[in-house]
Amino acid sequence: MDGFFHADPHPGNLYVLEDNVVCYIDFGMMGHIDRDFMQNLGELFVQVIDYKVDAIINQLIYMGIINDSVDRTILKRDIMDILDRYYGASLSDIHLGHILSELALPLITKYQARVPPEFTLIARAVSLIEDVAYSLDGEFDATAQFKPMVKKLLLQKFNPKNMADVFMDNLFELEHLVKNLPQNINRLVAKVENGEIKVRYTEELSEDIERTSNKLVVSIIIAALLLGSSWIIQINTGPMIWGMPILGFLGFAASGVLGVGLIIYILRYRKF
Repeated sequence: MDGFFHADPHPGNLYVLEDNVVCYIDFGMMGHIDRDFMQNLGELFVQVIDYKVDAIINQLIYMGIINDSVDRTILKRDIMDILDRYYGASLSDIHLGHILSELALPLITKYQARVPPEFTLIARAVSLIEDVAYSLDGEFDATAQFKPMVKKLLLQKFNPKNMADVFMDNLFELEHLVKNLPQNINRLVAKVENGEIKVRYTEELSEDIERTSNKLVVSIIIAALLLGSSWIIQINTGPMIWGMPILGFLGFAASGVLGVGLIIYILRYRKF
């Protein structure tokens, strides 16, 4: 999956050749999405099919389509109104392209959402493909065809080698963050000393600082493990397990355990 797609696959732009080969013509409307957007859109597909409204809202916020300050109660009601039209319908009667298009319209008009052009192009392309398929086969189940592709896409997202590539892509940003951290802390301390920032020290603040420091230390350890494991996997030598160096796998496993522990710790002491 390279993210390159035909955005206008109506019947006049499709030819079926021998051996069931589909040939596209008229490349005046094409689209391209990167790996991150592709995976995020796959997750959104799954959440729409599974009727997970809260997850849909969180995914839209994560993708930067809507602002996190949006009134979630009203937005949830609007999304439920759209999804309820398909409630109880069989999977073969659920048209993903139409649902995505119906979701995009209120997001743009009512919530001033920043819907990427690629989102509307994909919604259009999926709608057209579904319509063509249903015109050829009234029993066509689009959802059954999409699910294996989405599952494959999401499995690739959590593949250790893919995670190593993602980490390597962000390595320089991480290096800049770590390098500038002492300087940023010095600036913060200087502002406190100069009275630009006033801090009222209490026992509760002391506990918060201690918890924050612990989380920071664990985060640095996780980052170091990910960095080392990424380098080891890139070298691709030594004892192997599941097609990757065992030391790199263990490093990723350890960072995963620490990451889960950190998330549990954060949720445990989260203030509502």
